[in-house]
Amino acid sequence: MTPTVALSGVFWGPARQPDILHDLSFAVAQGEVLAICGANGAGKSSLLRLLYRHQAPRKGTVQLMGRDLWQMKAPEAARVVAAVLQEQPTDFALTARQIVGLGRLPHRKGFGPGQTDTAMVEASLRRMDLTAFADRAFGTLSGGERQRVMVARALAQEPQVIVLDEPTNHLDIRHQLELLALLRGLGLTVITTLHDLTLAAEFADRVMILHQGRIIADAPPDQALSEAIIAQAFNVAAHVDRSGPAPRFSFQLHGH
Repeated sequence: MTPTVALSGVFWGPARQPDILHDLSFAVAQGEVLAICGANGAGKSSLLRLLYRHQAPRKGTVQLMGRDLWQMKAPEAARVVAAVLQEQPTDFALTARQIVGLGRLPHRKGFGPGQTDTAMVEASLRRMDLTAFADRAFGTLSGGERQRVMVARALAQEPQVIVLDEPTNHLDIRHQLELLALLRGLGLTVITTLHDLTLAAEFADRVMILHQGRIIADAPPDQALSEAIIAQAFNVAAHVDRSGPAPRFSFQLHGH
């Protein structure tokens, strides 16, 4: 099986500055859920930007479904990868339905939305439990509702891969768990940054830990989230309690 996403020997850094990401190679299979964890500045957002065709690698290749991402036109890439980012639309006057409708742009044929587009938008709104909010202006929604609108917009794109940057940030605990369960149930390849290690451990098939732009672990959660790796990645003393159904993490500054 061709992996949905494959990076090979990827380096990246901002123009005329040193590399931030160093020699990243990994592949993600169809339907696999990968959580990317690491301290601030480890390179997590930079890595995501390579996946949704926002920036090209300095060296190495990023492949989608076996094809070089930069040999694809932008709309074609957008039919494969949808991104849910921290930045949200600034046009607060648009309704939730209109914003979700923007996810159909890569599929548009001719002028205006067709029946398929309308049906996909409605299905995405339903899936994210947003039907009641569909005609409300985006600006009137809570942070959690807005986040669900952004995920619905990504689903309306009908992607194979959904890339999310800290998707649980604005959500209360119940909505965090609901969103992650929903993403798991989509059958899509999901690549997400998560700062909450407990959520990463419960929800991901695989956890990749970045440290100073390098991959220091890429394994199932119970292997990747070991005390030694957490200590290296976050510069803290870590204790993992594995006695319950899900691991519990506690942290201390070294020497305290």
